[in-house]
Amino acid sequence: MEYAENGDLFTYLQKMQLTEAQIRSWLLQILWAFSYMHGVGVVHRDLKCENILLTSRYNLRIADFGFARFVDRGRNPGANTVCGTMTYSAPELLYGKRPYNPVAVDVWAIGVVLFIMCNNVPPFRNSHRKDIHRKQVSCSLVVSRNALQ
Repeated sequence: MEYAENGDLFTYLQKMQLTEAQIRSWLLQILWAFSYMHGVGVVHRDLKCENILLTSRYNLRIADFGFARFVDRGRNPGANTVCGTMTYSAPELLYGKRPYNPVAVDVWAIGVVLFIMCNNVPPFRNSHRKDIHRKQVSCSLVVSRNALQ
């Protein structure tokens, strides 16, 4: 396994504000990684900034496949096990919908990571599942001024 000497994205974002070019580059790396994983039938189910590592050249590596599972690409990839981190959880997970589509849950988490890379804060800040879900469905987001320019 490759050593990620620059730590994880969460820690990096606590110190640095990313440029638009860096966000674009890193988002593409994340999308390529998930396109590959989903293409071979693997879903991560716990993507978060803490699980994205930075190499010596500041390339990204997806880590912590503890909640990952294989899905049959030719059939409905429904999952019933709730896992992951609340801040990054899709509305259907917080609402309790079962079975859910784990590929869609990964895509939602990618969107949350993108939001955090742009704003250095999560889109839905609260520790209570129902409050986060309420904010998700009412679209009450916290957006930095930089994101609006």
